[in-house]
Amino acid sequence: MVKTRTFERGKMEKVKVAAPRTFKDGEVVCEYDRICHCWRTHPQGVVIQTVNQFFLNGKELLYEGGWHSWNSRPQGGLVIRKKNQFLLNGTDLLYEGECDEWDSHPQGVVIRRGDRFLLNGAELLYDGPCINWGSHPQGVVIRRGDRFLLNGKELLYEGEHHNWSSNHPRGMVVKRGNQLFLNGKELIYEGECDGGWELHSTGIIVRLVSIWRFHCATPPVSRFDEAFV
Repeated sequence: MVKTRTFERGKMEKVKVAAPRTFKDGEVVCEYDRICHCWRTHPQGVVIQTVNQFFLNGKELLYEGGWHSWNSRPQGGLVIRKKNQFLLNGTDLLYEGECDEWDSHPQGVVIRRGDRFLLNGAELLYDGPCINWGSHPQGVVIRRGDRFLLNGKELLYEGEHHNWSSNHPRGMVVKRGNQLFLNGKELIYEGECDGGWELHSTGIIVRLVSIWRFHCATPPVSRFDEAFV
């Protein structure tokens, strides 16, 4: 049996939204020199995962307990997967049922079952093949060869890339060498990012060893605008 949580598009009254913290260009978001298994951005900084604990900026405990996979949300909080249950902050059920792949979304979770991509397991976003994919405020970005298509239709970018991120309200971010480009055209960051990079509500956070540093995008990246509420 499939259980889903229904959201009226454009309204998220039941989901707590965290206001984004404002960082200065080059500001250190977090210093954390202990074990970090994985990290993701959060409106207030970064979420650091250490085994079964998840800390905001390495200090505030957000969740502790069992999980099979997880992701952060653009508005704050975590989506915790336990077997076939997808739980907001480990407690509130977003979706329960079959899943081949998944990603968090401003309105819940995107569930992939075969070639079907479903918002909260119910609303069809795209039906068809792809090489890989990512969640987007307006649905999903589908990669076919060197082409990246919003919901399999609108071309966002075509060309060379080393890696990419699709959670940007104005398209997607493509990495080529040590440069990050909005839709493959507009340079928004240049520099070392071997420790990983992710979009923040007002820019980009880059990890260098034990330091997470914020960098401004020009114009500012906004993951906390009307595309997310």
